[in-house]
Amino acid sequence: ALRQRSRGKLHMPARDGQRRSLWPLTTNLAQAEDVAGPGMTLFFSFQVGIIVWALVLGLSWLLLCATYDMEFLHLGLRRATTSMQNCIVVAFGYEQQRRLMFAKCCYLAAAYG
Repeated sequence: ALRQRSRGKLHMPARDGQRRSLWPLTTNLAQAEDVAGPGMTLFFSFQVGIIVWALVLGLSWLLLCATYDMEFLHLGLRRATTSMQNCIVVAFGYEQQRRLMFAKCCYLAAAYG
C-alpha cells in the first residue's frame, strides 16, 4: 500500500537514468505546466483569480465604508439586554438599512454587474 501511494505522487522527469525525485514544495502550480499538465495549471490559475477577486471585493467594500458611512461595519452588531433596548436596536437597524440601501445596491451593481 505504501509503495502504491509513493508511486501516485508527482515526480520530476528522470534525467540520465537517475531515480526520479519529487517536485519541491515551492513549485508554482499556477504557472508550471510540466508538473501535472495544463489542466492542473488552469485549475491553480483559476484559484489565484478567485483569491484576487475576493480581495478586490473586500477592499472595495472597506473603501465604500470609509467614504460613504462607517455604519456599514456596525449594522447588526448592537446588543440589547432588555425588551425595550431590543425594540430600539431593531428600529435603529431598520432605519439604517433603508438609508444605506442605495449604496449597497450600487456596490452590488458595480461588483457583479
